[in-house]
Amino acid sequence: IIAAVPPARTVARMAPAEAMSGETPVGAGARSLFETIIPPLRRAPVRWRMTLRGIGRNKRRSGALVLGVILALTLILAAWGMIDTMLLAIDRQFNEVAIEDATVVFSVPVGDAEVAAIAEVQGVATAEPVISVQAVVSRGAEDYTTVLEAYERGTAVHGFPDGPPTDGVLVGRYLEDLLGVAVGDPITIELPQVEATFSADIEGFVDELATMVYMEREAFGDAVVAANPEVHADTLALPTFTTVKSVFEASATTSRVIRDIEEVDGVAAVADATEIRELIEEFQAFFYVFVGLMLVFGGALAFALIFNIVSVNVAERAGEFASMRANGLTHRRVASMITGEVFLLTTIGILPGLVVGYLAAVAFMNSFSSDQFPITAEMRAATFVGAAVAMFVVAGLSLIPAIRSVKRINVGEIVRERAL
Repeated sequence: IIAAVPPARTVARMAPAEAMSGETPVGAGARSLFETIIPPLRRAPVRWRMTLRGIGRNKRRSGALVLGVILALTLILAAWGMIDTMLLAIDRQFNEVAIEDATVVFSVPVGDAEVAAIAEVQGVATAEPVISVQAVVSRGAEDYTTVLEAYERGTAVHGFPDGPPTDGVLVGRYLEDLLGVAVGDPITIELPQVEATFSADIEGFVDELATMVYMEREAFGDAVVAANPEVHADTLALPTFTTVKSVFEASATTSRVIRDIEEVDGVAAVADATEIRELIEEFQAFFYVFVGLMLVFGGALAFALIFNIVSVNVAERAGEFASMRANGLTHRRVASMITGEVFLLTTIGILPGLVVGYLAAVAFMNSFSSDQFPITAEMRAATFVGAAVAMFVVAGLSLIPAIRSVKRINVGEIVRERAL
């Protein structure tokens, strides 16, 4: 209803004689905005200037096409941006951060012998003990319950893109705003399972699909020994707190290596990281379906809008195009003028559309983000190029019916009608 009001008012204000003539309302000719901004265009070939000036003949219609391109790009980039973000986040999580292939849980305290037994399994490239305890991180009145993991110095079973922790702690990016902390700030870490509390300085923030706390294993051991009350090292060696994470050789068969690890004395369970990744990807299936529909609707919106506007434009200017043909202008030249107008308006709409689309993608991803699944919007440069190219393709497809209708114009019939 709202969309119908402006054209209805325009028709109601039109003079009867002008409406019955079936021609575009007469208006004074003027230079286009492009010619005003870029003076050399005033000396361009006539057909180029006609294309540039054709855009300003019906400013509302041209504006509607530009707006349609912006809205279509917003839908496309918002959807495409979510796909990019999820693919990049999952790829980074499992190929740069959680690089272990298996986590081994023992039924006995984990010491050097247990770690060596896993490392000796054929197909295992490296194995390391990892301490994992529940932790309550706080600063002032704010606190957050998470998990603290302590790794060997220079660990090879977990990735830290900006470097592993040394003397302080690395914390999830989500805590930066939640606790209002920055690098170098001290935080209090409470370990409810061992009833100990200690303080540590923030060494940096990590971006991953979790909000956790990381420490170097030796530094963590020193911290809990000095904690109040003191925690003995034997307590941390219990299988409740310490597991063994391992990375397999590239040529190893995962299922066979896991079977061999399960046969090691004292092993209670083995968690396959590959299965975890596959499970997460299954959970994302519905998400990708939803995003795919947004991509389809974005393309359909652009096609429908450009097709309708071009069709009306061609129908309205049929007499003008017939006169051009009668004066010797070829069908190809007329078609190129129509194509130039549409592609120029599409280009104008693409520039702000990319900006608005990116902002929409960021807003969408922020709405999905949480402390357990923190996501930062990421988009590849190829996505922006692909979206822009897609809009030109859609515009080109939308032009096909209109250009065919121009080719079918009966020049003689229209010239006779104009003579009458």
